[in-house]
Amino acid sequence: MTVTDKATTGPLADVVFGVPYCSVSQYYEYFGDAPAPAAYGLSCVWQTFEVGRRLEASGLGPVRYLVDGRHVAAVTTTADGMDVYDPYLLHLEPLRLRRADAGANGTVTAVQEAVPFRTTAEGGAAPGRVRAVWTPKRNRLRLEYTRFSPRRGHHVVSRMFTFATDRVLGAVPPPAEVVRPLLLHPEQNNLSVRAIDGERGLHELVYPLSRLGRGPVHRQDLLTRDNDGRWARHGRRDFDASLDAIADTLAVSTRDLVDFVLGGVDIYRRIAPADLEIASYSLEDE
Repeated sequence: MTVTDKATTGPLADVVFGVPYCSVSQYYEYFGDAPAPAAYGLSCVWQTFEVGRRLEASGLGPVRYLVDGRHVAAVTTTADGMDVYDPYLLHLEPLRLRRADAGANGTVTAVQEAVPFRTTAEGGAAPGRVRAVWTPKRNRLRLEYTRFSPRRGHHVVSRMFTFATDRVLGAVPPPAEVVRPLLLHPEQNNLSVRAIDGERGLHELVYPLSRLGRGPVHRQDLLTRDNDGRWARHGRRDFDASLDAIADTLAVSTRDLVDFVLGGVDIYRRIAPADLEIASYSLEDE
């Protein structure tokens, strides 16, 4: 099963495919000498802002932005509920939540398939999933993103966010004095670029910040992860395969891609407090 089999169009899918997730870009914008080139994509929050901009340009707004810590999801309101858009969670269709569909406990649930699309050991299709659970009486929305783990043989939770639906982001984007401290939060334990190719699927280039000392940044510390969640270290053939897939998707050279990521890591190294304790980063194959 490939991404092409499930490819769709619309503001959400267009951002998932056309505006890659890139946690490096905002370091150039807020701490560097110039913004990052648009080809490399945007951080998760800015991806969501881009979905919102496109929704409103298409006449599908107004858009509200719900917040959970450093994460943001876009919501449009309907007569009987809401539609939820979160490109970071890689679903290609909005999560449509309607009060008429509430269960006996008063909650409303919606599920959409998401990237990566993987295959089970038996050859069956195993796409990712995003599950939304809305509790209108409590003004709560939970988003749960799971991926199929080839190593475990079942889906596992990759991300989970909980939003108060009666609290929305005030300024879009937030002022720089709000953004800069968030970019130095201890949970930011890596800088990465991920891209989706229609045939080769999801590939990520990652620099774990736990490897970062106060000295020079080393390209040998770069890693890639392929569509099946397998890690590869710099210098291996499978590392080069994923690097090529990302560079081809972004229409940049592999050298420029590596230099861009390492440049962002160097910015991080220069601005991060010496006593900052960075959360550990798991390197287990999925």
